[in-house]
Amino acid sequence: MQPKTQQTTRYLKSMTVDSFLQKAWSESGPKVISGFSRPIYHNIAGLLHGRKYDKKAYGGMIRHTEAGMLTQWASEIPQGGVVVEIGCYGGLSTSYLLRGLSKRGGKIYAIDPFNSDLDKQAELTDNCVPLEQKPTKELVASRLEQNGFGGMFQLIEGYSQEAAKNWDPSVKIDFLWIDGNHEQAYQDFKDFE
Repeated sequence: MQPKTQQTTRYLKSMTVDSFLQKAWSESGPKVISGFSRPIYHNIAGLLHGRKYDKKAYGGMIRHTEAGMLTQWASEIPQGGVVVEIGCYGGLSTSYLLRGLSKRGGKIYAIDPFNSDLDKQAELTDNCVPLEQKPTKELVASRLEQNGFGGMFQLIEGYSQEAAKNWDPSVKIDFLWIDGNHEQAYQDFKDFE
């Protein structure tokens, strides 16, 4: 029997983007049912790990199930590993990733334009997050420090395409969390692949 990661990698490579989206949106895919996502372990992870930070204060949109799974997944990367997050907004998902990552002694690189160049952001937006009163890089850094994650993160102010183009190839990425402009998620994956 092959290790689970090899099976998963082979399965993902065999799927096209269209087949992946079709499965995700089908009746048996990861839909929302009464505020809970499937499968059941997402709900358990959410209840155990996904309620630590104030979603309203951070301006975050992730559900407790997603927050719990981010914590879980980040806690499973290799010791001293690297997480790259595209789109950290106010630092909510970043905090959950760092919470899991803290068990591994790793580091996160969180990419977001924050509150800079709002005119360009308005042109590029997918309208999923409000741009008025968008958090600053300094505010997010302060929140992460207050949460006890000093020295574990680097905030990159800018767009994912620029960050990918300028990425140091010696920094290997163990976990890529894509949650920026949803209309370009596949392109973000290809840029960092």
